[in-house]
Amino acid sequence: MSSPTVTAFQGHEQLASGPLYDVARVAWQAITNGGPAGHCVLVFDDATGCVIDLEMRGDERAMLAHLSATMPAYMTPVSPAEQAEADARHAKATAAAAAE
Repeated sequence: MSSPTVTAFQGHEQLASGPLYDVARVAWQAITNGGPAGHCVLVFDDATGCVIDLEMRGDERAMLAHLSATMPAYMTPVSPAEQAEADARHAKATAAAAAE
């Protein structure tokens, strides 16, 4: 069974869609790097439309640890290869955002 998918928006712009682990990292970068004034980041469960609350205190690892502890259905364990792939996607998204 695959993990549920989510989508993040900042204002009217879609930031990312996919597994919560990946989307939360993109949302973290958008929040910590700032964005358009008055544009908050919202993450929605794709199946239900419910907002997912991300704990943004601390660093990125603390945020991901909190998600793993409080939302295990969304945070399925990943293999080292899947982790490397997620890290590569995150690095690519971060580089693309920095280039804009």
